[in-house]
Amino acid sequence: MNQYASPEMLFELIARILCDSIPGNPADAVCIFGQTTENDMVMLESAADIQKFGRAELVAVTGYEGLKKDEFEVRSSEKFASLLMNLGVPEKDIVFFPLSDKFPPCTDAEAVGVVEFAKRQGWKSLIVTVPPLHQVRAFISTVSAAIKWYPELRVYSMPAAAPSWTEEVIHSQSAPRARRSAQFAGELAKLAKYCEKGDHFSPAEITEYLDRRDG
Repeated sequence: MNQYASPEMLFELIARILCDSIPGNPADAVCIFGQTTENDMVMLESAADIQKFGRAELVAVTGYEGLKKDEFEVRSSEKFASLLMNLGVPEKDIVFFPLSDKFPPCTDAEAVGVVEFAKRQGWKSLIVTVPPLHQVRAFISTVSAAIKWYPELRVYSMPAAAPSWTEEVIHSQSAPRARRSAQFAGELAKLAKYCEKGDHFSPAEITEYLDRRDG
């Protein structure tokens, strides 16, 4: 496999994703993806704040049905919506997007699903907010889907607040419990693998998209 990206390119892209430039006008929606219960509250709080403070009109919730197996648990879309309402998001401002059938249930299925939903709704802009550990991969998945199926969509990044990096948690797809800080290697390995398969665009291409979006 060729090198995924130079250190300089990867550093620039990660910095731009975690510290993105957000326009003053509200986005059409802020979207959330499935997370384990040990990681999801910071995401829900972030989405609620983004909507309540006028940075996005709607909150778009993953259509994931939820899963519980031993210690691994991801809440359902209905439970996410209930928690968002508890955080002050009006029910009328919560919408559900289906997962794409182009992938099995995963981040890419959610990313393609929300981009396809955005196109049907005529949305022009979308904010992605998930926990920082997952933000880079979720954003790259969503931008890759946008480039392929809805290149006019402007996708922005507003990561949730960072919980403790030293806490041992289960992150995704039944990964073993480990410190959040130790799970970055797995995130980067997935990015390189998905780029090689053609599911994602390269860091250089994602950076070019950001330049076009802001140009």
